[in-house]
Amino acid sequence: MDIEEFVNRLGQAEYAAVKQAIELGKWPDGRVLASDDRELLMRAMIAWENKHLAPDQQTGYMEQPDCPSTPIAGHEQLLKWRE
Repeated sequence: MDIEEFVNRLGQAEYAAVKQAIELGKWPDGRVLASDDRELLMRAMIAWENKHLAPDQQTGYMEQPDCPSTPIAGHEQLLKWRE
């Protein structure tokens, strides 16, 4: 079974179990994840999130700040150049 097929079979409860297993490094029954298994599960988790969640709900999402060079209406210039 490839990752795409695995992701298509994952429901919400299975996704939650996979995410918890990655976070803890072991399955709910106590079996430890091998590093290869953890990597595979991380790929599956990211693929599942891309398919089912909005970008701001996905693991690793970082809100992009406004560009500091863009002037903000109503704000004065903070730095003044001396001549």
